[in-house]
Amino acid sequence: MLQKAMFVILMVLAVAVAGQPVLVGQTTSSTRLLVVDLPETAARVLTDSGTQISRFKGQIVFQQTIGSIGVVSTKLDAFNFVGTSVATRRGQTGPLGVSLRRAGSVQISGGTVRAGTELVVHYRLIDKLKGFKRFASDDFSAFTERFTGTYEATLSQASNTDLTSTLIGGRSRFVLTDAVVGAVLGVNVDFPVVPIQSTSPGACAPGLRRLTVQPVYFREGPEDAAPTGRSFEVLRNQAAAIWSKACVTFEFLEPVIYDRGDFKEIGSSEELLDAVNFVPEVLGQDGGLVGIAVLFVTHADFDDWDGGRTYQGGTEHARIVVSDDNIDLIPASNNVLAHEIGHALSLCHPGDLDCIAEAGRNRGTRGTVMCPSGLEADNPDVQSENNAGNVSNPLVLRLALIRCCNRTDCTNNVDCGPCPD
Repeated sequence: MLQKAMFVILMVLAVAVAGQPVLVGQTTSSTRLLVVDLPETAARVLTDSGTQISRFKGQIVFQQTIGSIGVVSTKLDAFNFVGTSVATRRGQTGPLGVSLRRAGSVQISGGTVRAGTELVVHYRLIDKLKGFKRFASDDFSAFTERFTGTYEATLSQASNTDLTSTLIGGRSRFVLTDAVVGAVLGVNVDFPVVPIQSTSPGACAPGLRRLTVQPVYFREGPEDAAPTGRSFEVLRNQAAAIWSKACVTFEFLEPVIYDRGDFKEIGSSEELLDAVNFVPEVLGQDGGLVGIAVLFVTHADFDDWDGGRTYQGGTEHARIVVSDDNIDLIPASNNVLAHEIGHALSLCHPGDLDCIAEAGRNRGTRGTVMCPSGLEADNPDVQSENNAGNVSNPLVLRLALIRCCNRTDCTNNVDCGPCPD
C-alpha cells in the first residue's frame, strides 16, 4: 500500500505544466488544489551589509489536473511569503513581501519535488528611496524587484492515497536578477515538514481566498465625536459582495483611530501622501505584517482626486485612501472601495498597458468593477473570471477545502462589455 501511495504522489507531481492564473470556471471533477501552509521559519537573507536573519511564513499552492485519459499534471499556482524586516546599508527594509510572477516546470527526481520560480519581491525601503509610479489618477504602483530560484521538497511516505496525509519538507532559494534598489540580494529558507491540505475533486478550483484589511480613522482628539469612517459599513458591504463573486473574502479588523485632525480633510496630493506615510505598518502581535490598510478621510478637495486612491498595489504594503463623502454623491459611489481593493490585489484599469506590463501587476477586465469612474459615476458592480484569476498579493491566503463559491458575472473583456462612459 505504501508503494502504491508513493506512486500516486509522484504521478500527481510528475508532469510539468507552466504556471498560469486559475480561473473560477475551472470547477470540473478533474481539478484539485494542494495547499501547503508554511509556519514561521528563520530565513537567511543576504543583504548589501551581509547575511541577516528574517522570519518568513506563507503559503504554497499547487494545482493538480487529471486529464481525460487519466494523465495527472501539476503546476505551481501560488507562492506567497512575508518576512520580517532586515538591516541593510541604507536602513531597515521593512517587512519583505514575496509573490509568484511566473512558475517554471514541476519536476520529480528520487522523491524530490522541484519547481523553478520567478518571484516579485517588495519591501518598504524601496518606496522610501524610489517613490511610486503613477499609472492613473487613483493608482500609484510600487517599484518591485525580480528574483529567480527554486523550491524543493522531499515527500514522505503516505499512509494512503489521500494527499491530505502526505508530509512535505521544503527548501527555497532565490536570488536577485532585476534590481531597483538592490539592498536584498538573496533569500534561503528551510521549512520544516508540514502537511499538505487537499481539496477533493469537484471543489472550486481557485478555492476561497482571504485578505486581511485594517480600517484607519482620524479624529481631532479624544473629544472629537465625529471621527472619519462613517462610510465604512456601506463601502465594506459592497466590497465584500462584489469580491465574493471572485472567491475572495476579507477579514476586516477593528478600526484603529489616530488623533490627527489634519488628516480628516485633505486638500492636496501631498497631504494625502503624508497621511499614507504616517500610518505605520499594520502589525500583528508577533510583529509580522498581517493586512493592508484602508484610510478613511472625511473629504478631499483637489483637482485630480477621484474619491479613492491605492498606493503599492499588489504588494504587502498596499494602502488605500477613500473619502466618506463618496456615499453622499448623487448617485452614490458605493463601489469605490471594491475598486481600490482590486488595485491592492494587483489589478490594473482595463487597457492600461504600462500598468499591466509592470512586475507584480495584472490585467483588470473591461466592463467590471476595475473600470475607472471618477466622482461623476460609480464603478460597475460586475465581476469577471479574469479578475478572479489575476488576483495577487503576498498577503492573500487560500482557505481551501470548500465545495463551492459564488459565480462571477462574466468571463473576459468580450463577455463583460465596455466600461461606462
